Amino acid sequence: MNEYPKIFEQKINIKSYLVGEDMALTYSSLFELIQEISSNHSDICNIGWRKLKDSNLYWMISKMLVKINNMPKWSEDVILRTWIPTWNKLRTNLMLPRNYKMLDKYGNTLLIATASWIMYDANTNRLRNLSDFDENLVYAEDEDVIETAPKIQKIESEENYQDYRCIMQSDIDMNHHVNNANYIKWALDTIPQACRNNFSKLKNVAVNYLSQAKLGELYGVISKKITENKYITSIFSKDGKNEYCRIQSTWDNDDASQQVSDDGKCSI
Repeated sequence: MNEYPKIFEQKINIKSYLVGEDMALTYSSLFELIQEISSNHSDICNIGWRKLKDSNLYWMISKMLVKINNMPKWSEDVILRTWIPTWNKLRTNLMLPRNYKMLDKYGNTLLIATASWIMYDANTNRLRNLSDFDENLVYAEDEDVIETAPKIQKIESEENYQDYRCIMQSDIDMNHHVNNANYIKWALDTIPQACRNNFSKLKNVAVNYLSQAKLGELYGVISKKITENKYITSIFSKDGKNEYCRIQSTWDNDDASQQVSDDGKCSI
């Protein structure tokens, strides 16, 4: 039996390059921190990037859901924790759930998140069966948090849309496609200022990653208002062949935010 850590955590100091003009951790930086701790836990369990790259295998996120109470501020110390839950019914041979919790220095829950991970086999261009790695996968029994990310409805593209942009070298990560955090940055930049004025805080964000965007491709971004405080964003290729990502963002006011209890449960 392996002795890999079931729950992995890291202490993180919120540096100036991780925050925005409000001095709070940016949402794209949050996604980068979640990606990093996932990679570090996988490395310790001998199933990370360094171990898999020689076989042309790569972990990829399929879906993600983040529920936010408060974002940490510049120079604050936080604990970010991750684990694979035992209860999640979506643990299949092709998809693995992984949960997250961020705590402030007093132990208060700042946010919780869940992601559905898949393993991509670049040799076959197909998903790898995760049962081949059962000895490296460890599960935590006491850190169950939230439901999986929802399937986000498709929105229609705008007629005569012209604001296409080129994917640049700085957008590409070490797996040779656009880093997942960049989609968050692109999507939230299209949310109207009127929404931000009325609802100053992102309450939760759900992401469906649909296909890989690569260097040199042209992409567009559109956001449509679904309710007073909810938007769906689509990121898509100019040639119309691929929709890269759908993001659903729900906004709230600081004094009316959801509450995340210390046991990790979230009320909306």
